Amino acid sequence: MVEDSLGVLAERLGGTVRESFFSLGDAALLWRSHARPVLEEEISRGAFLSALPEQRRLFAALQDEALGLEGALADEARIVRDQVAAAQRGQRRATLLLSAMALLAALGLAGVARHLQHLARDMARRRSDATRARAETSAGLDAAADGVLGLDVRGRCTFINDAAAKLLGADPRGALDRD
Repeated sequence: MVEDSLGVLAERLGGTVRESFFSLGDAALLWRSHARPVLEEEISRGAFLSALPEQRRLFAALQDEALGLEGALADEARIVRDQVAAAQRGQRRATLLLSAMALLAALGLAGVARHLQHLARDMARRRSDATRARAETSAGLDAAADGVLGLDVRGRCTFINDAAAKLLGADPRGALDRD
């Protein structure tokens, strides 16, 4: 029945709507119980006319209850609209906050990338400087009239100039990495 379906719906709504719905149902039941004999023509015209003021009073009460339900539904709709608007405002704020955080993260990553590029250029420059210094040192040691021999911590030859190779009677290339 429609009233039962509406009752289930009204149970899920706010207290004011629920109260208005059930008051309307009570008023409708009362009006129907008084109007049934008139509507089903179970009474005479005179009885109908004498019952008419009561019928009008009951029908007016029914209309008042219907208006009360309509007002309660309008209030409930306004509350829901306000809640939806508040949720949308919160969503907009959260979206702006997340967008700002993403922008800051992107800027931070760009700064890190720029710093890493600077470090890579600095390392390349230092590597180039070290290679040039080694070449200059090797050239200076090769040109020296004295014999120069370089050894690592294990005692293996890491450098030998021509003068040292002649003094030791060794091949300069064969002496490298030997004890």
